[in-house]
Amino acid sequence: MSQDGSGTRVEAGGPDAVAPADLLADLDDLPVSEHVARFEAVHDTLRARLAGEPADGGAA
Repeated sequence: MSQDGSGTRVEAGGPDAVAPADLLADLDDLPVSEHVARFEAVHDTLRARLAGEPADGGAA
């Protein structure tokens, strides 16, 4: 597991690898200024899952 620039945990395996709720699990521990980036990461994960695409846009 690694982190992207917003501190969001990222796992290999596409959008099914991380549950969106897991991305929000430590939201209370983050500064409010980082909440938007976390919500955007969850939104991107959900959108990719619904579209059947990898969360990273297909990059290998």
